[in-house]
Amino acid sequence: MNQLISYAQNREDIIIDAFFDYKDDGFYLDVGANYPVEASVTKRFYQRGWHGINFEPNVKLHGLLTADRPRDTNLCLGIGAVDAETTFRQYDAADGLSTFSETEMQTLDPSYVDLKKDYVDIKVPVRTLASIAKEYLEGVQVDFLKVDVEGFEYDVLAGNDWNILKPEVICIEANHVDRDWHPILSSHGYSQFFNDGLNEYYAQEDSPRLKAFKFPEKVLMKGSVVPYQSQSERSCVDIEQLISEEASVLVEPHVGPKKRAIFHAYALRSAVEDIFVESIMLSRRAKLQQSLVKAVSSSSTLRPNALVERLVPVPQPNSTRILIKRVVLRALYLFNELTMAIVVYAKKS
Repeated sequence: MNQLISYAQNREDIIIDAFFDYKDDGFYLDVGANYPVEASVTKRFYQRGWHGINFEPNVKLHGLLTADRPRDTNLCLGIGAVDAETTFRQYDAADGLSTFSETEMQTLDPSYVDLKKDYVDIKVPVRTLASIAKEYLEGVQVDFLKVDVEGFEYDVLAGNDWNILKPEVICIEANHVDRDWHPILSSHGYSQFFNDGLNEYYAQEDSPRLKAFKFPEKVLMKGSVVPYQSQSERSCVDIEQLISEEASVLVEPHVGPKKRAIFHAYALRSAVEDIFVESIMLSRRAKLQQSLVKAVSSSSTLRPNALVERLVPVPQPNSTRILIKRVVLRALYLFNELTMAIVVYAKKS
């Protein structure tokens, strides 16, 4: 079966791609583009020849988009209801939670306490979709609009001139609706055709593709959806495999001499350290350091050791990738358990 590589957070790119029958060219608008590869809804399309406009007010992320997407127009600004300069709250440890929404700034989700602890408020330019359309989109057919702006969705839609800009498909994050934007879409002829639990997908009611879209036929029967793995994530997966393989070798009956057990212990330690350092250095977001130290110091099963001490000072680690954090902590636990087992085994040899 074919593999459908999804770069997006929740396979949004596969759903949209299936709606358009996996066509090889088109035009998109990505409001709240974030990173150019990881968790990107538009990366899959760009690779196949599509292009569009990415809107990202975070200067660092805008720089990454500019470097990775030379065919795209990358604008370092926000999209809202009026052209103005607006306060943008940028979270140090979680770029994806940064927002223009005052409601979201004041809302403290218990699961995001650590991620939202450190932030800066900056003034950034905000444009309306209507003004963007007049400047950049004359004669351009926009295939889809993606909106992920952490509670600022209503303002994005309210600032559009639907007579000038009317994308065939709109993918909009709908897990925190600060102000109900659904009437805007329904009043302009959009009908919902899919909900992935995080986002809602709308298409123009007169789109011939709307009636033809069937999720089982368009997605499930086309292949298996496989999440894209960055180098750092692949390294973390390799860690678990490495530990598993080394552990199975060390408990084999033929492994007896003390020197051999100690040799394997140091070899495993070195290999795991190398992969950890590589994976964390390749991470591009902020701060696994504080969360890792906190998790290790508060855990009843994890005991700080030289590996933890060596990992913690590594600069620019990534606390926003839940997978990395989970595998790091699991690998540390397995490493401690394996080390103790080796010591006990060596003493008995």
